[in-house]
Amino acid sequence: MRRLTTWRNSFRALRSRLCVGSSVGRLVEGLRSKAELKALRKTLSAWNARVLPITEDISTRAMFFVESYFHSASVRMADALIGARAVSKGLTLLTANDKHFRPLGGVDIQRFRP
Repeated sequence: MRRLTTWRNSFRALRSRLCVGSSVGRLVEGLRSKAELKALRKTLSAWNARVLPITEDISTRAMFFVESYFHSASVRMADALIGARAVSKGLTLLTANDKHFRPLGGVDIQRFRP
């Protein structure tokens, strides 16, 4: 729970620029309990965050990223979808781990420390 509280505080100043889409699944994967999941849902609701659909364009771009960078940079589909979403919508990708996003061309990355 402490980790999620720290994460939530890290984003407080940036939430007006934050777009949560396919990255929700990645956030859920990092949670350690149902209490953290409940806190995440509450935070996303308070921010009026919405899950955006994965369009054909995003899917195609994500597949290109995986085909291009899986072997050289270990880019997997979940991260490729997140990066493709950011590129297709011209969004800043906010992440604590930019390793898998650096190789993706055209992604505006902002790193944070939780």
